[in-house]
Amino acid sequence: MSIVDYHVHYYLDKCASSDMTLPNIDDCSNKLGIKEVAVLKHYSHCMPNGEDDWANWHKIKPEQFERYLDEVRSYKSRFGIIFRTGVETELLNTKGDINIPPEAQDRIDMVALSMHHMIDMPKLPLDATHYPPHCSEGDPWIMEWDKKVRDLGAEYFVESIVEANCNAIKRFPKVKTLSHLNDGLYMLRDYRVPVEEIPDDTLVELMEPLMKCMAENDVLWEIGGQKIYRYAVLNRAKELGVKFVPTGDAHFLGNGPCLNFSDHISLQKLMDEMGLPNGFIKF
Repeated sequence: MSIVDYHVHYYLDKCASSDMTLPNIDDCSNKLGIKEVAVLKHYSHCMPNGEDDWANWHKIKPEQFERYLDEVRSYKSRFGIIFRTGVETELLNTKGDINIPPEAQDRIDMVALSMHHMIDMPKLPLDATHYPPHCSEGDPWIMEWDKKVRDLGAEYFVESIVEANCNAIKRFPKVKTLSHLNDGLYMLRDYRVPVEEIPDDTLVELMEPLMKCMAENDVLWEIGGQKIYRYAVLNRAKELGVKFVPTGDAHFLGNGPCLNFSDHISLQKLMDEMGLPNGFIKF
């Protein structure tokens, strides 16, 4: 079986280590037995606050994107490894808008679609003034946010992200993976949505439309380093024909505090133990 990793970050982004260069990624891929790699550039066309920077994220610099494309396209692997171009970008709203324009999508091989912040929803418009993961328990805004979450209920948030991801997949063929998915609830937990209150049967029913959409459109479900709590979700996705891909979401080669390229091995082992089938992008 060919081993692939479609989520490897590049030194040009602030979040990645300076040693995440193509020769180093090439060498590390060879040692891990990986045959195909998508080297991703963060791409955010706009920030929620309308500025160049917001929370952990930064608006794309066009000249940096051009440099990224030139470097990856011109690189020749010493080991015959296939390098793909791609971006990691944000899901924006329930309509399925994503944070990279179509003309930029046309220039890359793939989009890894992430939820880096809560999407804009009909009953809860995006509020860029605060970012819950950065707020303390004593922040008055957190109490206001928690009340909004309780009033809407956890199921509304799950329904909204399912609708949003399905719409994005249907609208944008370059979306090939859903990032950080694990059991599908990573970002909702980060935003203090009490998803554990939803029974397994109900949760699976809510998420089945996304599972079917991913299977029908050959979009891969990422298994990364976040803890998996709801195994019933992954088991049902497997039953419905979803394919999975392991990734360390590499920001470091192997010596970082987390998000190491070398984590790929342990995540593939986890997938094997769970009986999750590997998928491959049809470029």
